[in-house]
Amino acid sequence: MALADTVLEGRECDVILAGGTFYESPRWRFGSWYVSDLYNGVVWTIPDGGDQPGVAARLDDFVGGLGWRRDGALLAVSMAKRQIVAVGPSGEGTLHSDLSTLSDTRLNDMTTDSAGRAWVGNYGFDLMAGAEPQPGCLFHISADGSASVAARGVVFPNGAVLSNDERTLLVGETFASRYTEFDIEPTGALVRPRSWATFGVTPPLTTLAEMRDELQVIPDGCAIDSEGCLWVADVKGRRAIRVAKGGSILEEIRVSRGHCYACSLGGADGRSLVLCLAPDSVQAQREHAADATVVRVRVAVPAFTS
Repeated sequence: MALADTVLEGRECDVILAGGTFYESPRWRFGSWYVSDLYNGVVWTIPDGGDQPGVAARLDDFVGGLGWRRDGALLAVSMAKRQIVAVGPSGEGTLHSDLSTLSDTRLNDMTTDSAGRAWVGNYGFDLMAGAEPQPGCLFHISADGSASVAARGVVFPNGAVLSNDERTLLVGETFASRYTEFDIEPTGALVRPRSWATFGVTPPLTTLAEMRDELQVIPDGCAIDSEGCLWVADVKGRRAIRVAKGGSILEEIRVSRGHCYACSLGGADGRSLVLCLAPDSVQAQREHAADATVVRVRVAVPAFTS
């Protein structure tokens, strides 16, 4: 269903999935979109040709980041259990990696490379209980499922993506309002962190309320295009922004209702940008809701294809 000026300001878009609790981690693969319905524990698949969405996986947990193993199995983050689940063609899930001894807080978003390695971040603190923010970690999961700490001291790592040559990893630090770039070692360790983009000030770790007041941009999910720029879901700004290295904002797509929490590039020509929208991200309000949506809009610069 095409909509103009009702979901996005001044941009025509298609609603491709509706009725969710909180959609996250959209991905393009095998000619379809995949997206997590976080509080329902469901991974949806949405064929690009207009066929009805189907269920790719059901987890007995909150479901976060998505990726793929080298053999084509879908990988999904089981957030509270702090595990990575591999899902076969039949939808049956098996344990791929257990990070429960490495992380004492929920896992979050994840990215995978062409060799089937994965990097996943954790919260670092109990966000939904209102705990004071603490830095989190990024973990590396090898192709065989063994896990290790790849980087520490990341302020709520979110929306990690690989550079187009897969030599570096970019990660959004949500409550530091910045993107940090790491070199990837052959072991999967993340080294030589440096700023990729910073939006205004990075506040000290105090309370979430105080930090949110100071943040100009609150980055969540992101996607990288063929020019090496990032599309970033800016929760505070109620928009998606296209950002160049250094932090210049090249383009924005404003949301008329709710907030934008994640985005991804794909489609047959790589020029479809999907956005995950919801009124809020509060667990007590989201886990029984059915008003999250995924919308698709056209952009000029496509995703990178190898």
